[in-house]
Amino acid sequence: MSFIWMIIVGLVAGLLARAIKPGSDPMGWIMTIVLGIVGALLGGFLAGLIGINADG
Repeated sequence: MSFIWMIIVGLVAGLLARAIKPGSDPMGWIMTIVLGIVGALLGGFLAGLIGINADG
């Protein structure tokens, strides 16, 4: 998965997480999206280390 796709997936994950769990959250919208992006990048990096990627 390319770097750009990981960022896009993280953005969508952050938005979905915010939509699924609405209400008072001290992080706010922006930090929730940033957390999703960081999680996607970290997950993609770790998956690459163990040999799992979209290319097979």
